[in-house]
Amino acid sequence: MRRTIYYGFLIFLFCVLVGFVYSRLWYNLNYKLSAENIKSNINNIGENKVETIETSDIDEKVSPNAYFALKKYYGECGHYDIQYAELPIELINLNKEKVNGMYEGWNVEEFSKNLVVLCTEIQGLCDEHYIVKLEDGYIKVYNLEKDEKFKLYKQTEITKEYLTEEDVKILEEGLNVYGKGTANAVLEDFE
Repeated sequence: MRRTIYYGFLIFLFCVLVGFVYSRLWYNLNYKLSAENIKSNINNIGENKVETIETSDIDEKVSPNAYFALKKYYGECGHYDIQYAELPIELINLNKEKVNGMYEGWNVEEFSKNLVVLCTEIQGLCDEHYIVKLEDGYIKVYNLEKDEKFKLYKQTEITKEYLTEEDVKILEEGLNVYGKGTANAVLEDFE
């Protein structure tokens, strides 16, 4: 029984060794043939030159159904104002370069056939800066304009007598807020 296992193991080892040697010979033979083919193809490249023909580059153009937006950047406060608008007819079927030169002071920030965003920089503050102040016994909201001028935005019915001393001090100095929603939220806090 032991001899049978021993001879079986030797036969198995011999078969594995023959398979390995045969596969290496087959691989080397195919590798040399493919390497020779590559070398001959490389040598033939100089003989078979292909003429390169330039094709036209198709520019992406604005679709009639594209979205259009105007983005204003305010340099003094650093805020953006984005307004979506109807796509002007004169922009339809124009490429990015032509759209970029259409409006003075406006540059193309984003461009695709479905979206055009024009951007400009404006020196000054945006229209979303407000000051909540206590004047004449009432809380008033002012819109801060250029050159730090104030324009009355809203006068409330909230009087000084309903406020704490701390709130009165803060409101007499003025409370700067950004956005109409924030200004209305501040007013609700004092009601």
